[in-house]
Amino acid sequence: MNPVVCTDLYKKYGEKKVLRGFSHVFKAGSVTAVTGPSGCGKTTLVSIIAGLVKPDSGKVENVPERVSAVFQEDRLIEGHDVRSNIRFACGAVDREREMQILSALELENEYRTDVSSLSGGMRRRVAIARALLAPYDLLLLDEPFKGLDETLKAKVVSAVAACAKGKTVIMITHDISECGCFENCDILEMEPIL
Repeated sequence: MNPVVCTDLYKKYGEKKVLRGFSHVFKAGSVTAVTGPSGCGKTTLVSIIAGLVKPDSGKVENVPERVSAVFQEDRLIEGHDVRSNIRFACGAVDREREMQILSALELENEYRTDVSSLSGGMRRRVAIARALLAPYDLLLLDEPFKGLDETLKAKVVSAVAACAKGKTVIMITHDISECGCFENCDILEMEPIL
């Protein structure tokens, strides 16, 4: 695995500058928590790394082919159960591993439940389970634990840390305490563009 290298990234939306000369090396096989005030370009950065947004200039190198993500929105397929949502995104998955992850996220009893009837916290956990079960070398997490109560959040963070161990993880967060479960977690604080 190679580090993901961002070099001199610029991005603006209309007149609003979001990234101005951003450069960083995300170490392979480690976790980087990206933090900073709202509007400083965190989500745009992750979207550029994922290939969903093109920078105005600059480049990103060494992004592996296999990327998985949890976005700020859950992006579930309404009218389908938890199983279908996972399999639609991941294809065939190892049943034992699937049930281990669902159990770790306290979703094992919701396997056949239509996602439209789940609570916000459960929907969030389905999005996380789907990302963890997809084959990936790079995991992008954009505020993945928002909306979870504190007790459950600690369990979910621990489960994600265990599943993603040894992978390259870039996680946007406003809560640095979420980094505690991850080994080798670097913190990257982005500054607002004035």
